[in-house]
Amino acid sequence: MANYYFVGLSTIVGLTILSLLYDSFDMEMYMCKREETAPHDTTREFTSKNVTFDIYGKQWKDVIVFVHIQKTGGSNFGRHLKANLMLEKPCVCQRGIKACNCSRPGSENEQWLFSEYSVGWACGVHADWTEMVNCVPSMLDKFENVKQQTWQRRRYFYVTVLREPFARFLSEWQHVQRGATWFSSLHMCDEHVPTEEELPLCYKGALWENVSLDEFLSCPFNLASNRQTRMLADLTKVGCYSSLSDTETKAKMLESAKENLRRFAFFGLLENQLDTQMLFEDTFKLKFKKDFDQRNDTYAAKIKKENLTVEQIQGIYDINAEDFLLYDYARDLFKERVSAMRARRKKTLPS
Repeated sequence: MANYYFVGLSTIVGLTILSLLYDSFDMEMYMCKREETAPHDTTREFTSKNVTFDIYGKQWKDVIVFVHIQKTGGSNFGRHLKANLMLEKPCVCQRGIKACNCSRPGSENEQWLFSEYSVGWACGVHADWTEMVNCVPSMLDKFENVKQQTWQRRRYFYVTVLREPFARFLSEWQHVQRGATWFSSLHMCDEHVPTEEELPLCYKGALWENVSLDEFLSCPFNLASNRQTRMLADLTKVGCYSSLSDTETKAKMLESAKENLRRFAFFGLLENQLDTQMLFEDTFKLKFKKDFDQRNDTYAAKIKKENLTVEQIQGIYDINAEDFLLYDYARDLFKERVSAMRARRKKTLPS
């Protein structure tokens, strides 16, 4: 069993703010009222069937918002967005700096992309849907130096990438073994950071290096468990971080994640790079310069189930039960969207 270490709220907030790319991070602006910053993008589906993304921002200031879930191939996808798209005005990047300027054609500061590769971790490291939907509008106002109410002209096209939960969980465990903790993530929900009682840490010290799989599995506060479901759900509907392990809470969180996923303009699957690329191009009417690569030689893939105990395998399934249900749902929804895309393309082909 892991030893649990409680860190004071002021420590968490302080280290978080220091870790953000923008030193001028404005917590008051971040904690804006939900009803003021969650317009129509969260209540309807944005797909290529009913909405056309406009990178020029002629009528609406359309913005692609990338929710980057850990260990889903999101870093690679994010690099595709900033550097691999055929654009009239490519993102301007500087050597050694992760974030690029991805402004619209004809504008110097209006952003068409909101991700760590364009605006840094502006809403916190690996911010989830709950954080992003409350943070993105005000952060864009800040970056673009726009006047009040201008955000009403924006439309937000949420995108993400999902991964088969067993491999994703193992990949996160290995990443933590190598020194990653994402300790500086905010986990902002309902305008507050979780208290130390709501969200303790699973380890002592600054890192959880060399943690065993059994120890990783045994911590009830490990956010690696059901991470995809939690990061796509509206956590304000389940009391934020106060009862994530409760059975009823998990069920509500899963339904919320499914609902939000349906409303995402686009999501891809790490295991299906070809269709992920094609679906993105069809949805946003943007083309990539180079095709996506399907990589199966991941670190997690090298861990064979035969090398794990029966208890470890069952433990991974048990603590990620909602993620497995969400992934099954996402895979079916993905197939539907791909099938619809191919049907539309077939109709447009010359006879």
